[in-house]
Amino acid sequence: MPRANQDKKKEPSVLCMMYFKKDLVANSSRRSTLVMEFHVSWNYFTESFVFTCKLWIVSSTEKSNKASSSTPLPTARQFMSFGSVERECGLTDAAALDFFNKLHLESEVFNFSGFRLVQAARKRCININTLSLLRDIIVRFHWNKQELLPCLEYRLQRKYLSLESFLKGPLLISSRKESIIEFLTNNCNDYNLVECSGSGAKCFSGRLTTEGFPVYYFIAWHESMQSSLDIFVLIVTKGRFVDAHITKEGSPFAEQIADVILYSSMIEVQALITKACKEIRKQHLWDILGKQYSFQSATNLSRTINELRDVSHHVDIMSLNTRIGKILSDKLYDFRIPWREVLLSTRNSKSFMHCIDFSLVDPRNYNISNYIIFCGEHDAFLDFRLNESDEIIEAELLIYHGISAQEYLVKNVINDFTTFLLQWIWNDTQAGL
Repeated sequence: MPRANQDKKKEPSVLCMMYFKKDLVANSSRRSTLVMEFHVSWNYFTESFVFTCKLWIVSSTEKSNKASSSTPLPTARQFMSFGSVERECGLTDAAALDFFNKLHLESEVFNFSGFRLVQAARKRCININTLSLLRDIIVRFHWNKQELLPCLEYRLQRKYLSLESFLKGPLLISSRKESIIEFLTNNCNDYNLVECSGSGAKCFSGRLTTEGFPVYYFIAWHESMQSSLDIFVLIVTKGRFVDAHITKEGSPFAEQIADVILYSSMIEVQALITKACKEIRKQHLWDILGKQYSFQSATNLSRTINELRDVSHHVDIMSLNTRIGKILSDKLYDFRIPWREVLLSTRNSKSFMHCIDFSLVDPRNYNISNYIIFCGEHDAFLDFRLNESDEIIEAELLIYHGISAQEYLVKNVINDFTTFLLQWIWNDTQAGL
């Protein structure tokens, strides 16, 4: 048996309770009143919201002034027949049911839930369990049922998005659930997202406008499939019709407005997740070849470094400074610099953490020596390529962001390498004397 305090924690939590009354029949001899109780609670066992509505019809009779006189009324007039009572009860029930139907409670529950979701998406409501509310609504109000409900101000759709459907190769391998959640949590502002989890599981929301409708999309992880996302699309209709069909210019087909909105939202989410996964992969490459570098086989190493080159911003060192360019191309001095020895000696410098060297055969069957030097202090890579004659054919600086955002960093790295190179030339000259 669970403990008493555990039982207490598991009791349904009451979020809202309201009472209303409506007079259905009111005259000098009889009164019928409809009393309504609305009750919203959170059930810890089922992890869902529970909406309850209870109705009571209270009927009462009043004695007339004639009835209170000293002269008693005839028995037939003092009491109503069973048939009259039954007919009056039937009329009262019909009036109560008619009034209840005019309230459109299901529509109001859906609209209230949509309003709360918009608040969560704008981070104006932090105590709500957003993901549970989304899943509860879509189960209770599926799309076909939403089409039948009157006076809806919102429409909600659900779609699953498998990462394997648009991510391939290393990008898919490095895109784990924990990595994506952590990355989006730390970079919400960069991706125009809001973490709207509230008291529940991780959930992110974004906003766009398509076909003239404000749309909020919610991104969460699927509860059972590890490589799939659970996407919810909330359309703010304000009573406008989204079930109509439209045609786009140049297309012979008519599409439902809701389908067009869903498609646009899924494209937006897919582009956002792809961008985030590319950034996660880029960070991973920066780590495994930078501060967390460990020896790898030549095949994997070359593939990984080529991928690093693809995702990095390149700065051509030889064209950045003409004097440095002349040094690297051996056009400033009459003697040749043994670049292979120079680059490998960076392993003994405090300015550089390590130097990765490997050889590749280019399409012209030339043996190209590659040297990737990591500048730990500035978190950047120097990328040199040498031909078979030990001459530099390419010298680049690989940086994480563009040069406009890291101009100061580029200057410092070039200064560090220039200082190291001049020191090496001086030490080599001293050793030859």
